[in-house]
Amino acid sequence: ERHSVDIGEILRSSSNLISHQKRGSNIAFEVEVPDELPQVIADGGQIQQAVIALATNAIDAMPDGGTLTFRASAKANRVAIEIQDTGIGIPTENLSKIYEPFFTTKEVGKGTGLGLAVCYGIITDHGGRVAVRSNVGKGTTFTIYLPLSRH
Repeated sequence: ERHSVDIGEILRSSSNLISHQKRGSNIAFEVEVPDELPQVIADGGQIQQAVIALATNAIDAMPDGGTLTFRASAKANRVAIEIQDTGIGIPTENLSKIYEPFFTTKEVGKGTGLGLAVCYGIITDHGGRVAVRSNVGKGTTFTIYLPLSRH
């Protein structure tokens, strides 16, 4: 069910949920949302599911701790949601495969390889797109772009 959604509230509640899961150690959580962020028409539960999938991966990519940042901004006719970590990064040779179902670099039993595939499906179904920037040893930023309104 899609209606007007406050992305800032989704990011704040996602950060709270994940920080209370006690996954990872020495993780600092930051949420950066401007006061005047426009709302988007979306299924809030699905967007939160996508954000949590990205954030969970980000925590797993920081085995020695780090900073997980949830950030939102308005750009032209869309809202950008960034999930940024200071983790191990994604090697270039894996970037083309990360959205494939069942692709994972995690140990057996630690991941199904479905999180990013599901995230990608949710976002594209909303008329949005997902982009990734990563530097090995420095971290990764996933950016979700959602249209402000569907025409």
